[in-house]
Amino acid sequence: MATRTVFCANQQTETLHEISVASNGEIVLTCKAELPTGEKTESGVEITSPCGRFVKFPAGLTVDEIVAKLAAHKDVNVGQVSIQASHDLADLLAEEDISEQQA
Repeated sequence: MATRTVFCANQQTETLHEISVASNGEIVLTCKAELPTGEKTESGVEITSPCGRFVKFPAGLTVDEIVAKLAAHKDVNVGQVSIQASHDLADLLAEEDISEQQA
């Protein structure tokens, strides 16, 4: 499968994306970066899972149009809060609630 380096809003960095064509002709670029799950195997190896975030474009665009849209995608997504940061915040909120209940 073809790949291209694209900005991933979740990772907040350029990552390798797999390029595919959906059944309706849309061009889909899917992030292949591996994310830690926080779990380890019995032998201590960290378990990861693919990011899987994607950006897609309608059928019929030219290469130049897609490249321009990818640049715009990066511009509007730089600085966005990652999904992992949101999960971390949710964990902290739950811990805060537990500590308040114990007090």
